[in-house]
Amino acid sequence: MKKKWNWFAYWRYHKKIAKAVADTKGQVLVANGEYIDAFFHSSTGRKPTERSEDVWSSSRPYLQNVPGGEENPYRFVKNYSFSPLELAQKLGISLISKDFGEEDFVILSRTAAGRAKEIKVLGKNYSAAQLRTLLGLASTDMEVKISPQEIQITTYGYGHAVGMSQYGANDLAKAGMTCEEILQHYYPGTVILTLTKAK
Repeated sequence: MKKKWNWFAYWRYHKKIAKAVADTKGQVLVANGEYIDAFFHSSTGRKPTERSEDVWSSSRPYLQNVPGGEENPYRFVKNYSFSPLELAQKLGISLISKDFGEEDFVILSRTAAGRAKEIKVLGKNYSAAQLRTLLGLASTDMEVKISPQEIQITTYGYGHAVGMSQYGANDLAKAGMTCEEILQHYYPGTVILTLTKAK
């Protein structure tokens, strides 16, 4: 922290973090009597958050589509470009020299929030989450342009978009929402409990 923030900022930020930890000591977030999986990401971007079942295999009732809460939904807009050879290498595919066609990158389905869910690339189907990792993309909210020698991908937001947006939570706090209200926003139906020591 000292290296990243420098000494002055370190003492200021560390004090805030230490206070937050002390103020919430023993508090847990639960749903149906069980601790939740409090997934979070950097930036939701221009679309709502994702349901867990749209990104991974299992459903959690408290991980739903909710507004991202970000004041600037275009904070993270990133551009990528791949030649046929570069794309094939990243996907581990042997590719005979060819030009791209419209069929070489097709979004087959989308999530309820509108991000890519399944994508067909060079004849093979991938989950968008899997392709995001393979290509090093910032998110699965994407727009694609295809030309014979290049695929251009523009992404919006940063991360898997499930659960709490860190930038969104910060913006909501600046707008006056309390910690409890922010948690209810991103994890609807959950309850904060305070653990007590057994006697």
